[in-house]
Amino acid sequence: MKAKIVSLMLSLLLVFTLGAVVALPVMAEDEPEATAVNRYVSMEGNDTTGTGTQDNPWRTITHAISQSYSYDIINVGPSDSLWYGGAVPENIVVDRPLTIKSTDGAAATKIDVSGQGPGTPFNVVEIISSYVTLDGFTLTGTARGVYAHPAAPGNLDYVTVQNCIIKIDQVCEGVGILMSSVKYPTIDNNQIMVGTEGGDLALSVDSAWGIKLYDCFSATVTNNDLDVHGSWWAVGIDMDGCGKSLVDDILLAY
Repeated sequence: MKAKIVSLMLSLLLVFTLGAVVALPVMAEDEPEATAVNRYVSMEGNDTTGTGTQDNPWRTITHAISQSYSYDIINVGPSDSLWYGGAVPENIVVDRPLTIKSTDGAAATKIDVSGQGPGTPFNVVEIISSYVTLDGFTLTGTARGVYAHPAAPGNLDYVTVQNCIIKIDQVCEGVGILMSSVKYPTIDNNQIMVGTEGGDLALSVDSAWGIKLYDCFSATVTNNDLDVHGSWWAVGIDMDGCGKSLVDDILLAY
């Protein structure tokens, strides 16, 4: 018999054992300083002839990442299509410290990698670098909206996902935002829908998580709207090994 279990697991025991809940530190002492350069991506841009300037932008986010230096800012223009990329839907891997933000907000800037059959990317955005901010996108996929984790043993620092709309459907296990071994992550002001009934998502996820964090020290999870449905179980927030974390102002529907 299938059962739906809805839970909000915040590792309270860990938090209370370590003392009062604390907010994200302002800055790590060893954070590098760098001069950020603004880069630009547009649906009207060109990866071959573009230079990444506002007047001559690139076409794809992946190309912009490959051409940018650490701590640059990639400004992404609006997209009316269901995906934002080149000839095929784009699975984005962020492998260096960058801020990637939309110029017109999440509702106007969509990245959709769902419905591609056996070749469908598992993650819409994969983050394998410290000091990354993803700001203001609609991400639609079949498994994970954002997956942040170190590419080698160790930890990432300061990964931020904010102001995004994340829609996940059509798999056995769906996760809106998954982070593993990330210190000082921030997840703020996102709308996350996993296996949502109605709208443009169908109830086809067996096990669903809105936000899932493992070994993420001093996480800040605030102002998020979670709508999570699973035919077996659904979990709003699952935090394991996340000492000294702050969770506040979460709206959960199931």
